[in-house]
Amino acid sequence: MATRRDGPNRLRLDIASPSGGWVVMSEVGVPGWTVVMDGSRKLEWLQVNNLFMAFVVPPGNHKIEISYFPPGLAF
Repeated sequence: MATRRDGPNRLRLDIASPSGGWVVMSEVGVPGWTVVMDGSRKLEWLQVNNLFMAFVVPPGNHKIEISYFPPGLAF
């Protein structure tokens, strides 16, 4: 897995997983996070250990984009 932070609210992951599995992030799992796989498929994330966020990735090579936009904040 390769990671790249694109600013304070965006993280990109390149994942190669022959069997798939869980990705657990050290980001605090609060409302406002969005996880998108391969540019179009939105993934649901869960809060784990009462703090962190996690999501399931299927087998294969995937590009994941994780972004945060605070709820209720409009530009």
